[in-house]
Amino acid sequence: MKYLSTIIDATKITMQESVYRILFIPITILSAVLFVAIPVIFVPSNTLKLQFGLYTFSDYVVLTLLALLSSLFIIMKYFTYKQSKRESINLASVGRGGLGGTSVTAASIFGAASCPMCVASLFGFLGFGAVGLLVTYQWWIFAITLILFLVIIYYSSRQIIGKCEKCNIHE
Repeated sequence: MKYLSTIIDATKITMQESVYRILFIPITILSAVLFVAIPVIFVPSNTLKLQFGLYTFSDYVVLTLLALLSSLFIIMKYFTYKQSKRESINLASVGRGGLGGTSVTAASIFGAASCPMCVASLFGFLGFGAVGLLVTYQWWIFAITLILFLVIIYYSSRQIIGKCEKCNIHE
C-alpha cells in the first residue's frame, strides 16, 4: 500500500502546477492515438474503421490504461527535469529510469496489440512461435507491462517526493 501512496503523493505534487495538468490530457490522447495508429500504419490493408471494429471493450480499457500510465510517466519525468534545472541537480539523476520507462512504453505496444492480424504483421520478425505466444498470453503480457509501468512510475515518484537516496533530489 505504501507504494501506491507514494505514486499518489507524487502525482498530487506534480499536478499542483497547471502546466502539468494541461499537458497530461494531450499526452494521454497522443499515446492512445499512437497505440491505435501503429497497427493502422504498419499492417497492410488496415484502416481506422477496421482497427476500431476489431477492438472489444476490454481492448479500449487496456489502451486507455496504458495511455494514462504513459502520460503520467512522461509528465513525471518532465517535472523532475524542470525541478533539476531549478535546484541545480545533476541531470544524470533525473535521467535515471528514463531508459527503463522508454522500454516499458515500447513494451506496452506488445500489450496493446490485441488482434492476431496486428500482432502477426507488427511482430512477424519474431517468428510464428513468438507471435503465437503473444496472442495466446496477451493478458499476461499486459499484466507484466502494467506491473513494469507501475514500478517505473513508483521510482519516478520517489524522485519527486524526495525518497530517492541516489537521486539527491530534495535531500
